[in-house]
Amino acid sequence: MIIMSKKSNTKDKSGNYRSRVCIGKDENGRYKYKNFYGKTQSEANKKAREYKATEEKGIDIAGAEDTFAKWAERWLRFKKSKVGNSQYKVYESLLKHLIDYFGGQPIKEIRMMNIQDLIDNLANDKSERTGKALSYKTLKEIRGTAIQVFNYAIDNRAIEYNPASRVIIPEAEKTERKCISDKQEAYILFFPHRMQAPAMIMLYAGLRRGEVIPLEWSDIDFENKTITVNKAVDISGNQPILKSTKTEAGNRVVFINPTLLNFLKKHKEQSNSKYVCPSLNGGMFTQSAWAKAWDSYLLDMDIEYGSPERKSKYNPKYSGLQSIEPFTPHQLRHTFATKLIESGVNPKEAQMQIGHSSITTTLDIYTHLSDEHIKQEMQKYNDFTNNRYEYLESLIK
Repeated sequence: MIIMSKKSNTKDKSGNYRSRVCIGKDENGRYKYKNFYGKTQSEANKKAREYKATEEKGIDIAGAEDTFAKWAERWLRFKKSKVGNSQYKVYESLLKHLIDYFGGQPIKEIRMMNIQDLIDNLANDKSERTGKALSYKTLKEIRGTAIQVFNYAIDNRAIEYNPASRVIIPEAEKTERKCISDKQEAYILFFPHRMQAPAMIMLYAGLRRGEVIPLEWSDIDFENKTITVNKAVDISGNQPILKSTKTEAGNRVVFINPTLLNFLKKHKEQSNSKYVCPSLNGGMFTQSAWAKAWDSYLLDMDIEYGSPERKSKYNPKYSGLQSIEPFTPHQLRHTFATKLIESGVNPKEAQMQIGHSSITTTLDIYTHLSDEHIKQEMQKYNDFTNNRYEYLESLIK
């Protein structure tokens, strides 16, 4: 407990004035003091008063003096056992931007404008490697990571408020998430391949890649037409590590539509593994095995539906995809989510099927609906107002 402050009107050897604050007693009962210095006695006294005010609020003075980099390190240790290895590496990458910019500053001195300056710079500066500035999504993740670090410091009484919480991401840099096209959906539906099963499940049931890999036949109830999602894997270290789903909301029961149900019934007849989507050895995919299989899937599609001149994916005249547009596993999941909304499924029910932890994430899909769908939906309103116009007119005739 702070007992008192003690002023001194003498200068030290460097010419600074001193003000002392009593911070308690040592083990021998003698008073202990903390010294504050200034170019004037008034400045030294002000520093002492600020220290006492902070101490009285219960702020951890030593923690407040620690740098952002030190708190980021503590927060990473805290998160290590709570996230998968891939997400941990993402956090490390995102924190590098923050630490490079103000990592050496005491956390108590970092203000909103410091973080806003960083975000604005990253939004405008183009990478030497890619020639592009960071995406809206990445900038949002950097801000989100900063918010978590500062919240961790707040929880540990090092600071009082979060300077990152009101930082604004430049809207101009926002990139839209993209659904696959109808033609790409037709490729997936009618092109046989060992990666067709995971693609079908992600597209028509919305499972994440990490949820598809450990999916077992015992998780599928053909009678009730459901998939129980209760586990996931982290494959970032090239070995599938079984874990719980991404969030509590990730544990869910997904209803299977007829298209996927018929596919899975036929697929099970040919399966020799307990896994619905096994690797070549019958077990779970590693990261490298998945990447090779997915690349092969797209290249085989390119040969099947692309230029007839390309007879083999090993033809040295060709490099990569020539005719079809590539798509990613996450695009398939996003397409599933978008189609749920477009088909009129209640947002809360859609959230449960997709496994979003927040309804906000689900509602955000509305901003990515196609212009044609929005036009069709608005026609319903137009029809309603036209009918009402005639009704209202009839009231005064």
